[in-house]
Amino acid sequence: MKWLKYKIFISILIMAFVLTPVLALAQTDSVDSAEETVTAQDLGVSEPTILPDSPFYGLKNLWRNVSLAVTFDKVQKAEKQLKYANERVIEAQKLSEERQDEKSAQVLERTIERYGKDMERVQEIVATIKENADGDIRVDKLVDKIGDFELKRRIVLNNISNKVPENVVEKIIEAKKKSAQTLGKVLEQTISKEKITEKIDEILQNQQGSDFKDIKHLEFLKALRQDVPDDVKEKLKEVEGRVINRFEEKAQDLNAQARDRLGEYIENASGEEPFRLEVLQDIRTKAQVSGAIRNVIQGVETKVRERFEANFENTNNEELRDKILERANDNRQEERKVIIEDTREEKKDAFEQKREEERQLFEQRSEEQKNSEEDSNVKLEAPIKDQLQYRLDAKRENNKPKEIKTGTGELTGETK
Repeated sequence: MKWLKYKIFISILIMAFVLTPVLALAQTDSVDSAEETVTAQDLGVSEPTILPDSPFYGLKNLWRNVSLAVTFDKVQKAEKQLKYANERVIEAQKLSEERQDEKSAQVLERTIERYGKDMERVQEIVATIKENADGDIRVDKLVDKIGDFELKRRIVLNNISNKVPENVVEKIIEAKKKSAQTLGKVLEQTISKEKITEKIDEILQNQQGSDFKDIKHLEFLKALRQDVPDDVKEKLKEVEGRVINRFEEKAQDLNAQARDRLGEYIENASGEEPFRLEVLQDIRTKAQVSGAIRNVIQGVETKVRERFEANFENTNNEELRDKILERANDNRQEERKVIIEDTREEKKDAFEQKREEERQLFEQRSEEQKNSEEDSNVKLEAPIKDQLQYRLDAKRENNKPKEIKTGTGELTGETK
């Protein structure tokens, strides 16, 4: 009986050992799906019962304005304005899912525009907070919310972009730009420059997601870099380096099956493809990953690029095409600018070095010339002696001088 129990125990252990990776893989896949979905609760708001196309929506906006007007604490006021911005994003999400007619598209445009203005207003309120905001716990929590919600709202807005008319997509791009500018200015106004890197990295690491969420975080950082102040932009680049390092560590342990999942994740995840292409190019050319991972990245990069180019060619709205092209080029233009500036600095350094070498050579020659003035007569006698000897030899041999070449040029003469 004891032997039977022992065998059962061993069988359970073996089954647990075999099934654990499978269960973990299934769990990760479910997280991948959850990563694409942001709920009202994730943004700290309730599901809307009155949408912007409702005749009662004016009363809802009136209540918002009154509530803001009677809120005098600046941190609370900024939090309330941020909440209203999140509500509008969820309202836009509902409209895109439940309404498909032209009139609803117009309402959706206005809702997206108001969201952008809400985010601008958040920044304006934060700008009025006392100067010693750095270190204030309430302000620190507010910044955490602004950063966390910025990432989550982008997921919602990217998903909306896939199912709405082009004119709405254009408004979404503009609103995302305003929202990113708000985050950048808030970071600049409330946190010391040395802490920005840690703050952004902390926000990213607190996000739920799959083992491959670093890809989307890199995409998010590249998108932000276009619209934030220069000081914040440099800090975002530092965070990119950290995220790439985390991806490199995870990529070391990926087997063939996990690498396939990585390719599927990158290809199918929602997001902004111009920035994803930049991420893939950086990983393929700069990251310390295996050749197998590099091949996966290169294959997916080709698919994403072809899809992006096809969608771009099928875009009829000229203004939208211009905005997409502008955003697709901005970060690379920045990198090209850095390369050009680096090249100019290298050329400048080389020029300065050459000038210094020429100066030293000139001084050396001047010193040699100065030292040679005392025995210049001796140095001049040798060539003359050589010429005379030649004439003498010539006279002996031919009784006629020949043309000769000396260090000072040709010498021609007749024997006397």
